[in-house]
Amino acid sequence: ILLMGSSHMEAMEVAEDENLGYLLNERLNDKNTYNIGISGHNIYRIMDNVSDAVKTYEPKDYVIIETSAIELDEAKMMAVIEGTAKKIPSYDSGIVYQLQKIPAIKWIYKSLDEWMSQSKGALGNIMNVFATETEEARISDSYAETLDVFLNMSVQACRETGCTPVIFYHQQAEIQADGSINCNTNEVYLELFAETCEKQGIIFVDMTEALIRGFEEEHIMPHGFINTYVGSGHINVYGHEMVIDELMKVLYKE
Repeated sequence: ILLMGSSHMEAMEVAEDENLGYLLNERLNDKNTYNIGISGHNIYRIMDNVSDAVKTYEPKDYVIIETSAIELDEAKMMAVIEGTAKKIPSYDSGIVYQLQKIPAIKWIYKSLDEWMSQSKGALGNIMNVFATETEEARISDSYAETLDVFLNMSVQACRETGCTPVIFYHQQAEIQADGSINCNTNEVYLELFAETCEKQGIIFVDMTEALIRGFEEEHIMPHGFINTYVGSGHINVYGHEMVIDELMKVLYKE
């Protein structure tokens, strides 16, 4: 199994024996999982790299892709499809390289990033109040066609070794004043994403129900830590456990 994802899969915030890659290896002791999750590698970067990754690591069973977004940017998808997506710069000298060594700089950057994500989520909640039944009309044929080609890149890559692409979606939920949680997911875009995956033969795992069940039955959230806003930030130990439980139900039918 090849595991691809962002900093959620790099999992620097949890112990080495608590992240999804480790848990997969532990649960599947007759198989091997190789985790190449790294900060900044969102679904656009992953699709841009998936072909080379499969050729390099030759997974036989699955390529598992993590995403925290299903409402995607059409222009960014097209850039990946056309091969014009900008590479993430890497620095081994100069002032940026030196700044990366300062823990406080990383902390400030991450805090700003999480604050902006929270602001975006709040704006999304406001917009949802004004959403109408005509929302589906906002998804253009162009967007749907682009998403179809974009997700198919993982299918084409997997043909190299005969493995199956898997995408799991996790979202950050917010606790409401009445004690319930809001999953902040645009249901119309989620439905289109799931339908496109099914059409392409991609196994799609939506973590929404597991998230709600974990909150209502065990009072736990899959994101956040003692030093973060409740439910925000990276996947925590509960989140990694939730993901592997859901994956095992569809991958190896536990």
